[in-house]
Amino acid sequence: MAGRINNIHDKFIRQILTDKTLAVSFLREYLPSELKELICFDTENTSRLMKWYLSILNTYLRNRYKT
Repeated sequence: MAGRINNIHDKFIRQILTDKTLAVSFLREYLPSELKELICFDTENTSRLMKWYLSILNTYLRNRYKT
């Protein structure tokens, strides 16, 4: 079942991060200020930012659900 997310909280975060507007709001709210200062949240960078964050999330989830 690789790639399948069973935890409702993980599904929720994944769903938020696939919507650019929600993802930017989420990251602005929850990222540490040191990181927010380094990120430009304009629309050109949003796609790259989401891909970066989703790659981190995917790595985390893969490691978490390894058997």
